[in-house]
Amino acid sequence: DKNVTEVNEGTHRKASLLFYLLSLLFYLYSKNPFSMHTNRTILPEVTTDGSHTLYIPELDEHYHSVKGARTESLHIYCGLALKHFAERHPQHSCIRVFEVGFGTGLNALLTLETALEKGLNVHYTTVELYPLLWNQVKPLGYSDSEEFEFIHTSPWEECICVKPEFT
Repeated sequence: DKNVTEVNEGTHRKASLLFYLLSLLFYLYSKNPFSMHTNRTILPEVTTDGSHTLYIPELDEHYHSVKGARTESLHIYCGLALKHFAERHPQHSCIRVFEVGFGTGLNALLTLETALEKGLNVHYTTVELYPLLWNQVKPLGYSDSEEFEFIHTSPWEECICVKPEFT
């Protein structure tokens, strides 16, 4: 249908513009010499479900729910979003995900695992003002997979192919 195509193209252009503006904002903000990027304290914490999160005392902020980092990501990201969208829109050959705040990468990891389990193709885009180093994430014990390490050690601002089903 012509109208659907026009709406999809218009939506895609708007999403692309939004992504560009957010990327520019994050880039400019990251160049701020007064940012907390280099001097912040990040502490690991065990959540109620036994998975780990990180805590920033200066902001009194956790990266994930203290009731369960893994539970939160599985429920919100994979259950309510990814699986729900795939079930309601089976005609889409590729699901595009945009995450503001990559954080520990747990959402990306669980999205990758869900995509492989359900046979979905996912194009995952994320921005992060304060990227964590692999040596900060690995001790959280989310995964020992090569793909998870690859996601964390790959350069930012480049499209990477983690698996044929997940870029």
